[in-house]
Order: sequence, then C-alpha cells, then structure tokens
Amino acid sequence: LQVRVADAPALDVVGDPSTETTPEETIASGLTYLGTTGYVSVPPEGYVIRGVKTSEPTPETPLFSFSRVLFAGQRATVFATSLLATITGQVLADDIRPVFTEGKLRFLDAAPAGGTVDVYVLEDGTDFNSVVLTSSTPHLGFAPGIFDIVFTVADTKTVVASREDVAATAGTVQTVILVDEVRVDETSDGKPADVLVLDDL
Repeated sequence: LQVRVADAPALDVVGDPSTETTPEETIASGLTYLGTTGYVSVPPEGYVIRGVKTSEPTPETPLFSFSRVLFAGQRATVFATSLLATITGQVLADDIRPVFTEGKLRFLDAAPAGGTVDVYVLEDGTDFNSVVLTSSTPHLGFAPGIFDIVFTVADTKTVVASREDVAATAGTVQTVILVDEVRVDETSDGKPADVLVLDDL
C-alpha cells in the first residue's frame, strides 16, 4: 500500500472478507503521506477494502472502499491518491518478475497539482531540449542503463519535476511516481512536485 494523498491524516486500511468465518484483516495502520508498506499476505478471498482515518477506525462511511478478489500468488499495489476530499483507492496489478536482460519501470502520476503530464525517459547525459516525446506507457522495459526521468506539462517541455540517475539495471522492477509537496493546510498548492522511485521487489 502507498499513500499519495498530500493533505490526508494517518490512514488505516482494512480488508473485510466475504466469508463470514474469515476474520477481518488489518492491512496497514497509521500510514501518512508518502508512507509505504511491503506486501501484506492475506488469505485468498474476496474482500471489501476500506480506507479509514487512524483516529476514526469505525466511521459510518470510509474514506474509500472497493471490492477485490485476491488469488493465491497474486500481487497488487493499492495507491491512495488524489486529495482527501476526493481520495481514491487505485489498484495496480504488479508484474514484478525480473527480466535479466532489461530493467522495468512503471510510471504513476499521483500529484493533483501537476495536472496532465508527459514522461520523458532519457539516457544519462542526454540534453533534454534536444529530444521529442516518443512513448508513454504504464510499464516499460529498457535495456539496462542509467536514465533521467522528466515529467513535463503535457505537450510542452515545461518541467514539472525530474529525477536524475535512475538505475534501470538488469533484473530491476521499479515504480516512478510524480507526487505533490505535502499540503500542510488549505492554502497549500502542492508545489513543487517531486519524483519518487520505489523498488517493487
């Protein structure tokens, strides 16, 4: 589970199984902005996944909820995204099988302040102003190497945020996420954005 909600309080995530004899599973507790858990094992089952405030674990209405059937051996990541008023539990299937002839990167825009963005993946040392956007997909395989990742305002080269020297080496599987600055109060605009690189293995 990853929390990418810049104005959210600490969150708990609970799985309510469809089988009455299976106990409720607490998947994560006390996660704050940019908080991350490892994979949490639960019995294969159909679940209603609920996100709630840690300070209010049994609200009348959860912050977000969705249904998901989890199978043995399956891996998925839940991203809590957007802002608190419109918080969403976004589920991405994880393909974390390493490929030893390439590095794998996945990209996620979780910065509400960033708007619609393009993503450039550049070989280390490439002049950003000399390139054009050629591809943008949720999952990409790369010949092993070191890359610069640049998020721009869509259809422009106005940089929103960037990260240099991302190592997509053989056998790696990573997620690259555009995130807002933490929003300390209602006047915060979430800028400047930042880029996080997470090791999915």
